Amino acid sequence: MKTLIFGGGGPPIAPDAVAIFTRHLPKDSNILIASLEREGWQAYMPKYTSGLMEAGYDNIDFFAVSGPDDSEALTQAIKQADALIIGGGDTVKYQQYFAADARVARQIKTMYEAGKPIMGFSAGALISPACCIISPNDNEAQSLLIKEGIGLLQDVAISVHYTAWQDRDNLSAGMRQTNITRGFGIDDDAYLLKVGDEYSCIGSVYVHTEREGRIEVQSMHVK
Repeated sequence: MKTLIFGGGGPPIAPDAVAIFTRHLPKDSNILIASLEREGWQAYMPKYTSGLMEAGYDNIDFFAVSGPDDSEALTQAIKQADALIIGGGDTVKYQQYFAADARVARQIKTMYEAGKPIMGFSAGALISPACCIISPNDNEAQSLLIKEGIGLLQDVAISVHYTAWQDRDNLSAGMRQTNITRGFGIDDDAYLLKVGDEYSCIGSVYVHTEREGRIEVQSMHVK
């Protein structure tokens, strides 16, 4: 069954999120964690792997993207994986290397359509819909940026670090600019889940819904 999990902050992965992510994965499945190459990235990876390894999953590979020249190798790594986790960091660069790169984005979509689970943290969540809305809190220009996303979700906008960044108005503004009718604001330590066609959440997630030109906001039911 198609499974998407979006974390509003960073790892470690909550046990409930691990359980849903691995629900249909055999223990020997290959899990790929893809992130940006930056100083100290290797030392940070145990934050991603700890919960997976506690659940019995230790066939984990890592890919740290250093630039556009990694496109082919990243595509092949995704193609060979049974599950994918996209990390957090510089959202503008994640968008360039994972979403704007048609080859990489196409392989991620193929993976999703095949029913292989995908998880994204912060930047990894933001780039996953068809439209990537980047908060002024999340780029050097300190302006609202509208970019092409991977395309795993249609007519959906995502905001991360929602309460910490006081991002309610930014998410609503992005929805208005793109004519998107539904948005999800995900708090740190919270997760938006989409299993099959059903949305649910772990922790605090806020739903923005466009109705007759107005955007209404309400808390999502907590799983």
